[in-house]
Amino acid sequence: MILVVPTMSNIFGVEGMLNRLIGQDTSMVAMVMYGNQFSGVALPRLVEQMKKQGFRTIGAGNFIGQHSCDPTCAKGRPDKFDLEKAKELGVATWKKISKGNRINALPEIPADRPMVISPTTLWSNIKISAISSKRKNVNPLVNHWCQFQVNDQCIGCGLCSTKCPVQAISMVNGKAVHDLSSCIGCYRCVNQCPTHAIENKSKQLAFFQRELKAYSSRREPVVYI
Repeated sequence: MILVVPTMSNIFGVEGMLNRLIGQDTSMVAMVMYGNQFSGVALPRLVEQMKKQGFRTIGAGNFIGQHSCDPTCAKGRPDKFDLEKAKELGVATWKKISKGNRINALPEIPADRPMVISPTTLWSNIKISAISSKRKNVNPLVNHWCQFQVNDQCIGCGLCSTKCPVQAISMVNGKAVHDLSSCIGCYRCVNQCPTHAIENKSKQLAFFQRELKAYSSRREPVVYI
């Protein structure tokens, strides 16, 4: 099994979905995708969680994709070099399985943290934690910096509703409406909309995008076999 999750899986609600999986000693490859900033503890945490649920991780990797909140950050990724690294991980784990080698433990997977945590990031995390503790029915990520609204350019095609991975968009009187309590802030609707009718009205977005400029240097995938 190949399991890929976003870095902020605790906020996106992915952990709750993973809790439903039962491994029964199933071999798996764990992969985390992040937007060129840092992956934090997502990968080691994923491996540990799935171990408790009966999965045997035989390969793992941190990979980079174009940032969903700012398309200029890691633009066009994953690219051919990223895909080559993913292929390398796949070939190595296949060889491991072919030899019946599912017992050897992976090398230690360290946390991937930034050298400096800016005041904006620190304050954002504090506010998200506060929102999470007080408003259980609202996704804290969306409440904080992903407040989507649909403008008059919406043509009612329904593409955003169809593509939404958590069915958080419904069509009301020919216009898309977001359910922010279900939205996971993945930006798929924004990227799929043919008329660019979906906007993020969060006041925090500009601060976040400015902070992303500090992560313009290319980062490379890291795999563990």
